[in-house]
Amino acid sequence: MINILLIIFVIYGLTNAIIYTDGPLNIFTYFRNIMNKLPKNLGHAYECSICFPFQLGMLCSVINALLFPNVVFTPMYNILHNTDYWYVYMFLDGAFFSGINWLIHTFQEMMENNNNVEIIEDNE
Repeated sequence: MINILLIIFVIYGLTNAIIYTDGPLNIFTYFRNIMNKLPKNLGHAYECSICFPFQLGMLCSVINALLFPNVVFTPMYNILHNTDYWYVYMFLDGAFFSGINWLIHTFQEMMENNNNVEIIEDNE
């Protein structure tokens, strides 16, 4: 369980770092510039906070199923734990991480907006 929680935060951190920051020595900016030279739909996937964790989740799922089958660190591999259906895990893990990233991002924006709200009191 702790492995899954850690990988959620790793994917969320990587997504925010790659999408919103320049990175050390502007490496993330360089990466985004290269991806923007690809066709529009492919390049956009690396600027979208929902699309990019989907791809990272699929990559983690493939790494878990094919390279490290004895170590469980993705949620679908933890639930189903069978390498015969790694292509199904790949899609489901991508959807899971995309949804979790969206939830964390939405919660973060909600908390930021709550700090900026002025309380108006009726003094009648």
